[in-house]
Amino acid sequence: MHRGRIDIVVAAPVGFAAAVASARNELAVGQRLLPATPGPMRKWRRSHRFRSAMSTHPCLRCGACCAHFRVAFHWSETDAHPDGLTPTAATEPLDPHRVVMRGTHAGRIHCQSLRGAVGVDAQCGIYPLRPSPCRDLHPAWEDGRPSPQCDRARAAYGLQPLSPQHWSASARSNATD
Repeated sequence: MHRGRIDIVVAAPVGFAAAVASARNELAVGQRLLPATPGPMRKWRRSHRFRSAMSTHPCLRCGACCAHFRVAFHWSETDAHPDGLTPTAATEPLDPHRVVMRGTHAGRIHCQSLRGAVGVDAQCGIYPLRPSPCRDLHPAWEDGRPSPQCDRARAAYGLQPLSPQHWSASARSNATD
């Protein structure tokens, strides 16, 4: 570990079950990886072993959901609560019981934790610590089911809806890596 930087494994988005499970196992519940007060967020470094698998996942070229929907959830999911994971520094108050991810409250929605360009190379900067609304929104057809939310967000950015073929192409590409 380098001084002033936290090295963790950032798992690939939903669909890479083993990678996600690995990242979750490495994070202790309530562990603070980012400051609880506003300020510059620490940079994370991805593990080399996930780079090739992550590069073909359709969500890593999209990010439309992060730049289209308000992400509101109960404050107890933040690291201000002993069992919470989502960094408080990445949120802002919505009402006495709920917070929203910074950048998703009103106006031009764009989660401040989203890295990269929507439709090109987008990815979540706090993926292993993301809140329940982000965990619950699944990409269309990844698990064999449509996702109207995913389709709506992609359409808002002029992106074609995902299809079952996106996932078979992703699986083929990962098998050759």
